[in-house]
Amino acid sequence: MADGGTNGNAAYVPWVRVFDSSRWRHAAQGLNIGWFFSGSGETVNLSLLVATSTYGATGRTRHRSDRGAIQAEAEQLRSHLELPGRLRSDGVDEIDLGLAHKLGDGLNAGAVRRVQNYEAAHVCGFRYQRHQIPDDETLLSDQHTLLRILLDASQEDGAALRPNGAPRTEASPTIETAGTCRRMRYSASWRTRVPDAKRNKAVELQAMSVVEDHYSSEGWTCIDVSGTEPFDLKLVRGDEQLHVEVKGLSGPGEAVTLTANEVRHAQTFPNCILAVVDDIRIEETPNGPAAAGGALRLWDPWIIDEDRLRPTQYRYGLT
Repeated sequence: MADGGTNGNAAYVPWVRVFDSSRWRHAAQGLNIGWFFSGSGETVNLSLLVATSTYGATGRTRHRSDRGAIQAEAEQLRSHLELPGRLRSDGVDEIDLGLAHKLGDGLNAGAVRRVQNYEAAHVCGFRYQRHQIPDDETLLSDQHTLLRILLDASQEDGAALRPNGAPRTEASPTIETAGTCRRMRYSASWRTRVPDAKRNKAVELQAMSVVEDHYSSEGWTCIDVSGTEPFDLKLVRGDEQLHVEVKGLSGPGEAVTLTANEVRHAQTFPNCILAVVDDIRIEETPNGPAAAGGALRLWDPWIIDEDRLRPTQYRYGLT
């Protein structure tokens, strides 16, 4: 972990970054996760970034001057990612660190260039508004989501995911080893509160499988639209069409998390179903977590009960 904003004008955008020190000598030389506090003071951004610095001829770090290339690398990496859950629905593709704000008038050219590089290097992440910061569990979960992407992407062999800057070391840890090292630095309560992305994916896939098996046995054609629509399964049988929101849980379910888009769709589309698969079993295997079982519960039709909705955060538009 490294922090910035300690030298004069650099404090205009304070930042804290998380990076893989076994691969990169400096936080800004490879893929990294950054907390960036905008100069206007209105937002804080949690961002996955590509390199904004590289090695100079003397072996020291140098800020990159090819902002267009930085942005192209960020866009290329973004195009290779399959964004999970909340990052897909509530994440942002760009950050604004407030250079247009009057506080930026006194910045020198070098400081301006660094801030512009940070903005250009953004791949994906979250923006939090001042006075509307989510609870600790959401913040930790958001950072964990980006951390898993960082570990997976930094291990990718393809040139498309290879960040500019320092070459990789010969002896680099595997994803599993690196993930274990990082989790060991956090408390046990952090590990129990923040879900593991691979376990979540296994639970999600098992829930989809259980629901598809159920409706297929009733003569429905099941189409997985979870990657493009605000619901998970489209059911078609003759002229009939139903939309199903699928939720998988590894324990008994008393509540599920819904995105704003999921709620909006359920409130406007007349033929929605909520399918919850409880008590899915998870086993650790050499190939990662494996899920099985689960008890299916259906809300059919699913009519959103406003009294059961509990807001966990708000987004307030400024324009």
